[in-house]
Amino acid sequence: TPMNPIRSILAATLTVLLVVPNPAHPEDIDIYTGSSSGGEANLLIVLDNQSNWDAAMDSNPPADADSYANCGGKPGSYFCAQKYALMKLLEKTDPITGAYFVGPNVGIGLMMYGNGNNKGGYIRFGVRKMNAGNRAALIKLLKNMPVDDKGSSNQDYGWMMWEAFKYFGGGTGSPL
Repeated sequence: TPMNPIRSILAATLTVLLVVPNPAHPEDIDIYTGSSSGGEANLLIVLDNQSNWDAAMDSNPPADADSYANCGGKPGSYFCAQKYALMKLLEKTDPITGAYFVGPNVGIGLMMYGNGNNKGGYIRFGVRKMNAGNRAALIKLLKNMPVDDKGSSNQDYGWMMWEAFKYFGGGTGSPL
């Protein structure tokens, strides 16, 4: 029996899609370099500082974690891992050009869980372009952040996201 013309077209299309290489390989780093065509990037990083963030998560942290990120003697904690990773990211440079991996036109801010009656979050470091002064200020804030700067248990992630949405100019009122 002859093949249905629609099936022939679908089979040919599928064959072309599988055989022909895709010339466009998008990069996921546009947000860090600020080269997106959608405008300059602004990132609001939400630190998970719930009450257990000083708990041990890694028995083999980087050797310099405690001294580098000022982890209060808890280099294997969630607290230290978050600080260490963010500080390393902010200081990472291209070995050839010396340019920062997170470019100066990228805005970065920091949001943390609240405590007590604040079941959402608060802005700890407003979104700012990562020029030399702002980069240094954020690294200093992270390095000096104490382990006891933690939120309550059972924080509501939905409230946190609602407050982040409002921070960027969306909505008013309460999500309830």
